[in-house]
Amino acid sequence: AAQSALEDLRRASRDRAQRLDVLRYQVAEIAEAGLRVEEEAELLGERQRLQSVERLREWAAGALALLDDDRTGLGAVAATQQAAATVSRLAEIDAELAETAEELRGAAAAITEASHVLRRYATDLEADPARLEQLEQRLDLLARLKRKYGDTLADVLSYGEQAARELQALEQAEETTERLTRELEQRRQEAGVAGVALSRSRAELAARLGEVVSAAVAVLGM
Repeated sequence: AAQSALEDLRRASRDRAQRLDVLRYQVAEIAEAGLRVEEEAELLGERQRLQSVERLREWAAGALALLDDDRTGLGAVAATQQAAATVSRLAEIDAELAETAEELRGAAAAITEASHVLRRYATDLEADPARLEQLEQRLDLLARLKRKYGDTLADVLSYGEQAARELQALEQAEETTERLTRELEQRRQEAGVAGVALSRSRAELAARLGEVVSAAVAVLGM
């Protein structure tokens, strides 16, 4: 049984060795990439932002001008603040406008904060060719992995897990081959010892049988 199992494993050894090489490469390639399922969407978003820095800065400046025009004071911030102040004075006389005055004050505060955020955003926007190149290289790597292993990064990761399991099974098959080789050698040694014992027993039984047959022949007068 050990000999038969070992021969089966050895017949498949060449194909198994080739498959092991492929799986080891694939598992290493996917593991070294350090993938995250959500990574591609994040990289695409960052790349789009870096590719559109000038346009984003122009749009942010335009929105900021509408909210807070420092030159004319006609921006939405100034207009809302003035309206809030005016309605607040009205509310002092007619309480019916108190809620409206509060809403305008809240709107003025929200628009002011939005203006500050847009100003910081426009100031912080910077072109970064080096980072853009890093993003392009990383996205190119992700695209190559998807072409080889699946339509999405989740598919690639799933393939890597499956390949790792198959790799482990094949590596265990190699260990099984080594174990069966040792077991077969042990069985051969045991068979040799048993063969010697069997030969000795046969010789002893043959001698005893010879004596019995000789006595029987003598009785028969042969």
